[in-house]
Amino acid sequence: MDNPLLYGPDGKPLVFPQQDKTDRPVEATERPQPAAPGQHPIVPEVPPSPSNLDQPAQANQNPTPAWEIALGVCGAVIAFGLLIVNLFQTRATQRAADAATDAARIARDARDDGDISSDQTLRELRRQSRALLRSAETAKQSAGAAKSAARTAASQLELAERPWLYLQELKIESGLTYNPSGGTTLAVTPVVKNDGGSPAAGVFSNSEMIVGNFSDAVTERQRFCDARVRLRPPSYDETVFTKDKKTLLVDFARISGERLSTLPVPAGSKTAVISPFIINCVAYRSTFNPDSIYYTGTIFEMWRFDPAHPQLQFVFLVGENVPIANIRAGPSLVGAVLMK
Repeated sequence: MDNPLLYGPDGKPLVFPQQDKTDRPVEATERPQPAAPGQHPIVPEVPPSPSNLDQPAQANQNPTPAWEIALGVCGAVIAFGLLIVNLFQTRATQRAADAATDAARIARDARDDGDISSDQTLRELRRQSRALLRSAETAKQSAGAAKSAARTAASQLELAERPWLYLQELKIESGLTYNPSGGTTLAVTPVVKNDGGSPAAGVFSNSEMIVGNFSDAVTERQRFCDARVRLRPPSYDETVFTKDKKTLLVDFARISGERLSTLPVPAGSKTAVISPFIINCVAYRSTFNPDSIYYTGTIFEMWRFDPAHPQLQFVFLVGENVPIANIRAGPSLVGAVLMK
């Protein structure tokens, strides 16, 4: 590279000898070599740096445009406004958060109070329920006692005021006759009396004959009376007033030929013998309690009467007709009457 042109004090260019093109580093500590005798030091023409005093002048030469200034002011105002808005929003958010916190606390307190109140209410309801149950149980017991007392009073009134019919007499209306089927029939008429405190309504009577012993007659009486009442409850039959006596309609007591054919024949006799019982059942009801049904069952013993031996009782021969004059009947001494 060629050396730059430098000019001396006389205005002529300076000529420098050729230097070794080999580059070498120049140490910073090397001192400048003094000029050769007869030569002037070389001073490069370097224009002086501008002074600081010239900067304001340069600044005044390039002023900031007005629109840029206005834009900066507007930005600052907008930033300030956004800051104010953010501050207000922050405060509003804080107030909302505080209000939510207060509401949550109030709700929690209300829930706790509600739990306490609900528990107290539940305990009170349970206490009232137990009290009601005790009252209901007491009322039930009282009602049961009152009902029992009413039943007792009604029973006592019924026993005191109900009608009491008994069979005063059983009239024999015909002889003992046998029919072609082998059975036998006897016509009887019951006479009843009312010793109760009220009239007996719907009075009717049924009779039957059986063969056997007295124990058989007792069992048959219960069955026969229950069956008669069940099949024909008292309705609009006879009425027997208090202390009154009435003769009822004729009954026909029978023994079937099938039953008689099963009887054993005693030794030395040509036929079986019988000592029949007559069972009579009189059913009736009360006038003050139509639902109540009563009956009186009576067992009568029958025997054959011989005028030549009036103190003796004779049996009947199966198949032999017996006239009414030779028939007697009377209630048994023990357990003959059943009144219900």
